[in-house]
Amino acid sequence: MGYVGVNMEVLVDCRNTVFAKGLTSLEELWWWCFGRHGFLTQCTLKRRLILSKGTCRQLSITNRPFSLYISWRVLPRHYIAYTALEKHRRRSIMGASSILSIFEGAKSFYIPPHSSYHVDLNPAYDAKLDAEIDKWCMDFLNLHDLTDHKTQFAIQSKLGKLAGFAYQAISSERLSPIAKFFCWLFLADDFMDDPSVPVSDLKNATLAYKLIFKNDYDQAITLVESKGLLRQMGMLNDVYTDLKGFMNPGHKTRFSKSMIDVLDMFEVESSWLHKTLVPNFEIYMWMREVTAGVIPCMVAMDFLNNFGLEEEGVLDDPHIQTLEVIANRHSFLANDMVSFKKEWACEQYLNSVALVGYSSNCGLNEAMEKVAQMVQDLEKEFADIKQKVLSNKDLNKGNVMGYVQSLEYFMAANIEFSWISARYHGVGWVSPAEKYGTFEF
Repeated sequence: MGYVGVNMEVLVDCRNTVFAKGLTSLEELWWWCFGRHGFLTQCTLKRRLILSKGTCRQLSITNRPFSLYISWRVLPRHYIAYTALEKHRRRSIMGASSILSIFEGAKSFYIPPHSSYHVDLNPAYDAKLDAEIDKWCMDFLNLHDLTDHKTQFAIQSKLGKLAGFAYQAISSERLSPIAKFFCWLFLADDFMDDPSVPVSDLKNATLAYKLIFKNDYDQAITLVESKGLLRQMGMLNDVYTDLKGFMNPGHKTRFSKSMIDVLDMFEVESSWLHKTLVPNFEIYMWMREVTAGVIPCMVAMDFLNNFGLEEEGVLDDPHIQTLEVIANRHSFLANDMVSFKKEWACEQYLNSVALVGYSSNCGLNEAMEKVAQMVQDLEKEFADIKQKVLSNKDLNKGNVMGYVQSLEYFMAANIEFSWISARYHGVGWVSPAEKYGTFEF
């Protein structure tokens, strides 16, 4: 894949994300970047950073006569921070105008069949809960007129139903707060992507959200002045408080950390959108593994289902970690195909279809086919590793297979949700019986 001109403003954004952590030395940077997920081994004469498990990248390291062999589960935002500080000469960021011409003249496109997954809605997500979630979204957005287009868009987006598809075996008591959390995650993402929101408001809101996930709501509300944002902060804090009622201390730590990671990378993504900058496909993949928000949803699978994965000691098993990575990538790649039309129309080019088209110099339909093939390949790889877990007596114990099945449910849920939600198709959308078809611009 070729690289285009670097934009130092973006790399400085990433660098500042690191410095905000209070890091003052290269050693601290390495530890923060790779932590328990990385293995550092010094070797003489070699100058390569090797990322295994199908994501091999060869990067020269300036003036460093040793190799860093990093396990494949390097956190995405950490990789971007690493790129910013150690590899500022790597050409990985381009202006959005660079990709405007790649699909020039296209008036329609075809989303091919791309998934064998299907899942039904959890019966606990009934009409009563559906109405409760709709009201929560309307209150969050301060929408009250049912005839208003914005209100109908919020209702028909069915944001909470992603939780109803994903969490198949939990009660309505547990489904309600996680559905509201999903709604908040989508709506916060919209807020961060809104070019009309001043950068200072974005920074203050993001910091306030982080403080909520650090259990410091009182400090969080001192950072925002808008009555609307204060209302939203209060609603998020209530939802998070409800969710914490199902968590043990380990869950709270993992969930809080994963959400702060998401918000850190939301800031970087938001900066790119505001500056109309786009990363190459490789950087995009690393970024999306955080901003997709799937990792905190995986923690929720554990505590909402009472799986006790920490007690089982399986979270660091390479098979389980690989399944998590597959589920994460599957979710955002499949979503990118369905959301492409909306994002392209809004001049938002942080989408794998656009970046594959640019890097491969191919047409829109061919780019769609390439991403569809990625999704299918991930499903095959997931099935292979799932079988290995099933046949491994040391690993297949307790609720491990329940967690593996939950990861598969999540991938299927994302497919179902993407095809029914007005979020990607507009008000009045009627989902087709088959999850493929031709779309007009």
